[in-house]
Amino acid sequence: MTKFIPKELVKKAKEIDLLTYFMNNNPSELVKKGIGTYSLKAHDSVIISNGLWHRFSTNQAGKTAVDYLIKVEKMTF
Repeated sequence: MTKFIPKELVKKAKEIDLLTYFMNNNPSELVKKGIGTYSLKAHDSVIISNGLWHRFSTNQAGKTAVDYLIKVEKMTF
């Protein structure tokens, strides 16, 4: 059964960038690579920089935490 998610909540979730998501939920996963650039312990091919992320091993990229969670962690919205 599909649950209804209000549009306002969807919009708010899509505004969170990946760096902010990890800083608020799992900061120990972040590995500082340089000024404003991070990678992840679990996925070291993911680079977060300038509000964007890119996973070089699979050539996936995005802007938001929702993009990352769906594309890399295979979560459903």
